[in-house]
Amino acid sequence: PTRISPDGVALLCELGDTREANPFLRSPRVDVARAAAERLAPQAGALEDLLDAAQAQPALFDIALSALKAHLRTADGYQRAKALPAPSPERRTTALAEWAAGLTAPELLRAAQMESDTTARIDLLSAGVTPTRLADLLGSDPTVFGRREVVSELIRLRLAVGEPRAVLDVIEAIPDPEAASLFEYQRITALVMLNRLDEAAARHTELTPRLCDAWLDALAHCQEFEQGPQIAARIEALFAPTMTNAQRVRFDVMRTELPKAQATPLEDNPAPNDS
Repeated sequence: PTRISPDGVALLCELGDTREANPFLRSPRVDVARAAAERLAPQAGALEDLLDAAQAQPALFDIALSALKAHLRTADGYQRAKALPAPSPERRTTALAEWAAGLTAPELLRAAQMESDTTARIDLLSAGVTPTRLADLLGSDPTVFGRREVVSELIRLRLAVGEPRAVLDVIEAIPDPEAASLFEYQRITALVMLNRLDEAAARHTELTPRLCDAWLDALAHCQEFEQGPQIAARIEALFAPTMTNAQRVRFDVMRTELPKAQATPLEDNPAPNDS
């Protein structure tokens, strides 16, 4: 196997069976190994052998990813792709993002749920929930399983880690206003977290308990930030007459924690607030 050339591998496959290239996957010559991998990549039956060889040879990374795309474009396939060594960290990050972007919404959601790290989940979902793809995910039939859920999960995680501006970026990139309205609750929570209180209040058509929950969720995220007292004061002014007993208890408990707030705001230059 050490004496054959890449052209020799190609000729061997043309004259015989593509499987003849299999022994050359582990050639010490990278060009020969790549030639064998390129011949075997279209064959579903050769996938495991190709992945095994790619574990030992990072130069086969891109070819192995292409084979996975063709034969195992699922959450499980993404996990297999993640396990492959890449020529460089930069190439790995770019390639995996491109790979994830091609997953169907249900598989993208399942792949994210398989990640134990929140940052990894966000990165994975962000790769699949691009501004271009939002129209496909929400523009036709957002009730199809996975489409709305994958966007909702990305927004939920962004809020959980204190990234309200990124949440607004996602929602504002949704081209259809009706589809964007599905995330009005999260939009208001993000606006309040950013201390854009007048803007959040202006979006109210009526002071419902659910709207109060959106503001209370924002306050929960901001208890340790300097805008916490301002948010609490606006909640009291807006919702005091209509709060449920449970909301009042939740609000009072959070308000007792506000004197401890000494941290910096969630954004460097919060929008002016008239309250």
